[in-house]
Amino acid sequence: KGWDFWFIALILGSLAFINTWDFPIYVGLFSLVVTYMRFKEFGWKAERIWDFLKSGLMVGVTGVILFLPFYLGFSSQAGGLLPSLEFMTKGIHFWVFFGALLIPIVIWLGFQLWQNRNVKALLVGLRFALLLFIGLFAASLLFGIIIYSLGNTGSSMSASSNSFLTVLGQKMQMAYSAFANDVHRTTDVGVVLQAALLRRLNAPGTWITLLLMLAGTWALLGRVKADKSELSNIPLVNEQNTDHNTITIRPFIAIILLFGIALSAFPEFFYLRDQFGSRMNTIFKFYFQAWILWGIVAAYASVELFTRLKGMKSALFTLIMMLTIVGGLAYPVVMLGNKTNNFKPVTFTLDGNEYLARNSADDYAAMQWLNEQPLGVVTEAVGGSYSDYGRVSTRTGMPTVLGWPGHEGQWRGGYTEVGSREMDIKEIYTSTDWILVSSLIERYNIRYIYFGPLEVSTYNADGALFAANFPLVYQNNGVSIYEVPGNGGEVTP
Repeated sequence: KGWDFWFIALILGSLAFINTWDFPIYVGLFSLVVTYMRFKEFGWKAERIWDFLKSGLMVGVTGVILFLPFYLGFSSQAGGLLPSLEFMTKGIHFWVFFGALLIPIVIWLGFQLWQNRNVKALLVGLRFALLLFIGLFAASLLFGIIIYSLGNTGSSMSASSNSFLTVLGQKMQMAYSAFANDVHRTTDVGVVLQAALLRRLNAPGTWITLLLMLAGTWALLGRVKADKSELSNIPLVNEQNTDHNTITIRPFIAIILLFGIALSAFPEFFYLRDQFGSRMNTIFKFYFQAWILWGIVAAYASVELFTRLKGMKSALFTLIMMLTIVGGLAYPVVMLGNKTNNFKPVTFTLDGNEYLARNSADDYAAMQWLNEQPLGVVTEAVGGSYSDYGRVSTRTGMPTVLGWPGHEGQWRGGYTEVGSREMDIKEIYTSTDWILVSSLIERYNIRYIYFGPLEVSTYNADGALFAANFPLVYQNNGVSIYEVPGNGGEVTP
């Protein structure tokens, strides 16, 4: 209502600007909380579904409108939804990733259920969780069967005299080919479905964990009416009343826990299609959000358990949490020496380029010189992500023809804009055809040609063509920089 609505729409809308996947996730969480509060007040009716949809649509649409300039130039690499038949998370991996959060959460959830001792609510939660998981798995299997059927259907449609049906048939064949050949590497749908089932039965750790957590959380949320009656018997002398605050906050914590379960369970059945051809990006985006939400739940659970447990139970929980923290710190402790080279040499600096000055002094000196020169497009070796490639443009701010190709494709929703740039840069460094090289240099408005150790190792080039045609404007033991007269400014599209 009023300014509250606009503030919520502004905050949630800004999430898309920061990370697009966050926006629908947190709009969904907001709508779920609103719906739950309505359910808590008025009970379950069909109107609760409308409450969920209405709150989501109002905040979602308003959030989009508030950041409309961003969407006008936005393109996504997401290409639809696919069933996750080939991919699943093994229990050991799930617990390694979430274990530090799951341990206090599971103990807290078990403690709440033990305190309630409501077998009926627990059975209802278990039935709901089983039906939901079986339904989602059946839906993913059915989805897979439908995709496999696209091959024959698309083949028939592509032979049609109707241009629309022909194009549609071709797209259906492409979808079938990508799913059957690239992901599952077989055209036998029976083999795929059988393997999907056996894979989950042989490694059930993740889905059993999520199923039991969902059952317990659903049972806990079923305690709303009982909690309301308890509230009436608790005198609210002041706002510091622990029992009163715990009962009112607990349902909200359970909703956050429930949403984290949904985010973790979704990739077990479906994933968003993108350039990776697997569910890697879906796992990253969904687990990232689940980690944040479960981090809140784990913090609350730990505080409540430390507060409410007494005697031996408190001592045992303290021991478990100490072991959990120590286990969670295993990686930073073990890898500290590896990542810091055992603190040799000892250096205290906030300069992110300092290591370059120490390990690649020639590159560092050349980049320092470039930082003092007029703006211009610099060309350098192109290679894989998370490597030394793109080092010059990154550390000088100079525009370059192409950074990390994989990331450029992701950011731009495909490789159309990237085009032939990677091969063009290779031609510039390796070709002996001066006409071809000079035309490519002019095409991209290149001003500085950087020739260092990475360019030599990547292209096995000697730079003779540059030395014969362009002035050498900088040189040290390992780096030569040539300047193209007349070129400057930004890269030509």
